[in-house]
Amino acid sequence: MHAYAGFFDMLGSSAYFEQLPDDHEFENASRVQREYADARKDFREVLEFSVEHLPATELPLTAGNSGVKLCALFSDCAYVISHDAVLFAHHVAGLMRNFINRGIPVRGGVGFGNFGFDRTATLSLPGGFLTEALFFGSAIVRAHRAEAYGLKGFRIFVHSSAVAGLTQHIGEDRIFPARKFESEEDGRPTELPGVVVRMRDHTHPQVAHELCWIGHQTVDDCMGEVERIKRAFPPDERSEVHYLQTMESLHHFDKLRMTESQVTG
Repeated sequence: MHAYAGFFDMLGSSAYFEQLPDDHEFENASRVQREYADARKDFREVLEFSVEHLPATELPLTAGNSGVKLCALFSDCAYVISHDAVLFAHHVAGLMRNFINRGIPVRGGVGFGNFGFDRTATLSLPGGFLTEALFFGSAIVRAHRAEAYGLKGFRIFVHSSAVAGLTQHIGEDRIFPARKFESEEDGRPTELPGVVVRMRDHTHPQVAHELCWIGHQTVDDCMGEVERIKRAFPPDERSEVHYLQTMESLHHFDKLRMTESQVTG
């Protein structure tokens, strides 16, 4: 069965762990460790909120449902799976918006391909615990590959396998105009899907697109959130490029924005 897969990774974790001594005791939390723990907690809460507020058309995870979704969290990364292109684009873009709004530095990848699901379980055995998250397929491989190619920024990179299906259903290079919506009854703003955007400069043949996640937010607001993350997690020379590439990507989104007449016409 085919599916769209999204992979999200919280940036900076590897550098954080490697700067700690090998005998570091995580029970004795320092200020820096508390900041990382808070970011990881926020990462989990964003994912939990997204699952709690799935669209009504998104069906439970059972074989044969066209709206299958799986959200699996591992330490500081997560997979999101759906068979529906539009629902997937809504969900993935909304996740990225919420990550950035919560001050969490994240990079994502999207892939399309086959997908299989067995089960998730935690088993208590005489020698310890065995935790299973048995899902697999080329969609998973390609989503992880798109995120891990080495491209920079708080962005969602789209593997070539997913471009045709996503553009067919949600369009390409047509960014929603910036405007404010009245809140819904539960106080949440109207959700908007991500839009596939061709990157101006790409160096890998399998990743030439990214998913615009800003919805109707103004680019200035998004840049303000990125600056807030930068203040919370001051970059070294190696990680400064993530902020620069994020800002360039946001400027590119702004140049592609539709006018109201384009939307209504």
